[in-house]
Amino acid sequence: MNNYDAFHCQIDISRNLPNSITEQDTLHNSLNLFFGSTPTSFITIGSSKKSSIVVEGINTKHCVFNFQHDSAVITAYDEIILNTNKGEVCLEKGDIYTLEFSKNKIIEAHTLLEWGLEIRPYTVINITITSEEGLAKKGMEHYLETKYEFAKKIFESERYLIYRVSKDSVVKILHPYHKEEQLQVMEFFNVAKRVAEIECDILRNIKSFDEKLPHAEIEFFQGETLQNYLAKKGKLSYKEARMVFAKIIELLQTTEKYDYVCKNLNLDNILCGREKQVKFTGWNMTLVGAMPSSRHALYLAPEYIRGEKPTPLADVYSAGIIFYRMVTGRFPFVSSEEYEKRVLNNKPITKDELQTGSAYVTPQMAGILEKMLSFSPQDRPGFYVIQNWIEQANDFALWESVLNVDKTELFFGVQVVSSPKKEIEGQMCPILDNQSFIIGRQANINIPGDTRMSRKHTKIILEDGVCTLEDLGSSNGTKILGDKINKCQIDSGVTFTIGQTTLAFWNFKQLQLQRKRLMNPRPSKISGWHDLSSIVKKRQN
Repeated sequence: MNNYDAFHCQIDISRNLPNSITEQDTLHNSLNLFFGSTPTSFITIGSSKKSSIVVEGINTKHCVFNFQHDSAVITAYDEIILNTNKGEVCLEKGDIYTLEFSKNKIIEAHTLLEWGLEIRPYTVINITITSEEGLAKKGMEHYLETKYEFAKKIFESERYLIYRVSKDSVVKILHPYHKEEQLQVMEFFNVAKRVAEIECDILRNIKSFDEKLPHAEIEFFQGETLQNYLAKKGKLSYKEARMVFAKIIELLQTTEKYDYVCKNLNLDNILCGREKQVKFTGWNMTLVGAMPSSRHALYLAPEYIRGEKPTPLADVYSAGIIFYRMVTGRFPFVSSEEYEKRVLNNKPITKDELQTGSAYVTPQMAGILEKMLSFSPQDRPGFYVIQNWIEQANDFALWESVLNVDKTELFFGVQVVSSPKKEIEGQMCPILDNQSFIIGRQANINIPGDTRMSRKHTKIILEDGVCTLEDLGSSNGTKILGDKINKCQIDSGVTFTIGQTTLAFWNFKQLQLQRKRLMNPRPSKISGWHDLSSIVKKRQN
């Protein structure tokens, strides 16, 4: 039997997440790991935040698995179903099961093992193990060991190999498949030198270059890719997503000053470390030689598909896709076929589509994303506009509490967005249809702690789900977007200010109808993705 000490592991995860506004949200993510030795560390699946793969609704520690040099070993702490080439295997609590790597020949393209794991109805996980590329490995590692302290491979992709060579450094090596191609080598060093000139804490520092074995020495950063971090969690909290998004925009503000277009801005090129550190590790070689892998195609702005020269506004588009992915756990387009068709027909995604596509997109977020994901570069906002939006957006906490409202118990409500009395922020006051309520310091809806609010400040009237606001002659008025109103109808999600307090009206029946949608089937690994990359390549030629 063949033994393997180093191999790749791709884990495709589909999660069914219950939600109070949507009937269900299905999230699809991929976790990509490289193991340089066996036995490997354990991968834990459970509801605990400390799990390697977090899945809501299951046991804290539901099952674990790791890899030996010739097999995968799965231990069940509750019922799971394995899908193997021999059929379904049901494991109960305490069962241990071993899946051997291919004994005779590699299944397909270096594949050693393919298997699936189901925890019904919460998640389906598919795992593919592929062998390490051994091309020129010994000679390469010998060269690195003579030049640096040691050489330990920690990552491998179609374009690069990454080796840890000291406590503080890694080397990024142009893959042996490409090192004989002079244009690739020239582009590798030209881009690396351009990146080295950019002064930005979010970029990894480039220390030196070596043309004999085409590589660059880069500072070591302890962290994992945002792609893997997202795959483990399913989606990020608003707080985390907003923090990472702000760092990305900070990076792009700097690169724009150097007239540098990142081009390959995606989750695999962003590293997340401890203490909320973020580093960008990609170089803009995406469109030189080989096309990006299929899963990166949906990050590309429409300009690339149309064969146009990209500007920094192309990075605005990619940043918008990343923000959407972090918050929702998915892409805004169902498949690359849909994206391709919409680009060719010039039908960009709208604000309404963004909101109905995922319950986690807030109204304000939908507004900025509609602009960032415009198919016309000139219609996208600049980085300072986006930065101001990040600082001023105020509906994340509000929307999070809306998602947690029990839709069966509440149809309409008024929620405190901001108030001088901080402890009441986020609180929801239910209101009934075909009735009217007074808001004030001494009213049906009592708002304490606001000295600029009248005792009976504003009337809110509901008639068959239609909401009307009426100011009751208050001293400071009732305002919408800073303008005083006497009486007007408002839609669900509209905020209004009375005194120093901002409130929002919610129609939960309407939200529920907006969110109900057919669950889109997951696109196959090949269908569509390959075609889009081919189209981009053809347009460039």
